[in-house]
Amino acid sequence: MAKQTTVRLPEDLANSAEAVARVKGTSVNALIIDALKAEIERVRQDEDFTSRAKRLLDRDRESWNASPVTRYLTLAEYFWLAGASHRRRRRRHHESGAFGSR
Repeated sequence: MAKQTTVRLPEDLANSAEAVARVKGTSVNALIIDALKAEIERVRQDEDFTSRAKRLLDRDRESWNASPVTRYLTLAEYFWLAGASHRRRRRRHHESGAFGSR
């Protein structure tokens, strides 16, 4: 299910996004989605970012006075980070030859 949100862009950025989307033959919406996916993947690969996020999430988990929704989101974020960490370890093993060559 898609979540609808509003993004306010500076006029010059909106114009550039429209031009890029038109040349690519896609919509501005698709261009923004692709850019967000790329940025999220980039920060998942950033060990400094994921360690800071893990510290923040661990601190938040210690204060269980949060609402059940916040608890769920915090756990979901934690599992997202755990998955990113696992993917990074797996990639390192693969790059080091631990899994053999493909």
